[in-house]
Amino acid sequence: MAVAAIGAQAGLARAGAKSAHKPAGLPEIVQQAPELPDRESTSLKLREILSRPEFAADYGKPPDTSLLERLWEFLKKLFGPLGLVGWSPIGYVAVLLMTALVVFLLTKMIWEFSVHLRARATEADESEPPPPTVEAMLKAAAEAAARGDFRQAVRLRFNALVSSLGLPSVALRTNHQILRNLAQDCPPARSPMAELVACFEDAWYGAFPCGGTDYAMACSLATTVEQAVKGAEA
Repeated sequence: MAVAAIGAQAGLARAGAKSAHKPAGLPEIVQQAPELPDRESTSLKLREILSRPEFAADYGKPPDTSLLERLWEFLKKLFGPLGLVGWSPIGYVAVLLMTALVVFLLTKMIWEFSVHLRARATEADESEPPPPTVEAMLKAAAEAAARGDFRQAVRLRFNALVSSLGLPSVALRTNHQILRNLAQDCPPARSPMAELVACFEDAWYGAFPCGGTDYAMACSLATTVEQAVKGAEA
């Protein structure tokens, strides 16, 4: 009994201490546990959210349209930046057809013009006279020497020799290429050919006097080269 009385007094003392620390005039706050929604309301809320358009399986897919509708949309996008808005489909199609016609006519004109140019070039090639033969150049060289034009005579005798060698066209671009190719094919002809090249360049390109002696030396050197080439081919 004494112990129970002591415990009761201690409990009253603690309660009195708590009430002593509580500010006066404030209501007592009672904490309650939050109420959880039931399963049925939660399920209905989820179904409502999932039924929105953004959660549909075909969300973002373009609507099914016909070929004419897609063509119409393409025409509006094509002519919209040009300010051609509000036209009927027939107007857009007419503009497309006219544009295609203009492109076709321009292409046809360019093609016909290029064909005409190629035909003109072919006619020009056919109208050009064939290159002179070796015999014709030798005859022209003798005629030039006879009238005292030794510079032209040396040139014609040199060209006649080069034509008779039958070198490829790539090797005929410069005189030194001619000399190099001839030296590879016929080494004995290199020395007289080098002298003939120097004689021709002095006569034709240089400001040196050219007389009968120079023409005679050119003819002698050319004959030596021709003999060396024939000896190498034999």
